[in-house]
Amino acid sequence: MPNGGYQADTGQLSAGANAYTQEGDALSQAASKLTPTVAAGQVGEAFSDVAGKYTEAFTKFKNGVAAFGSKAGEFGGSLGSASQKYSANEQTQQRSIPGQG
Repeated sequence: MPNGGYQADTGQLSAGANAYTQEGDALSQAASKLTPTVAAGQVGEAFSDVAGKYTEAFTKFKNGVAAFGSKAGEFGGSLGSASQKYSANEQTQQRSIPGQG
């Protein structure tokens, strides 16, 4: 433990939090634009059963992208909160050690 303990760069933690939050938002926005465009009328009678399977698979993909975006955004929020708590705790600890604050 050089320098007397563990240290974290709260600026880097905040930057990481912002990156996760932004990517989560971008994924959520992208998911809202995903819609299957293949219907039974477009694939013909011989492949009508394929249209339903395609729509089902595409819907699962869309839901997965939305869920991943949501979780990434939540992680960004949690990371940002952790960064703030860590920073506040570091300041408190620094003031409580004689000669450090």
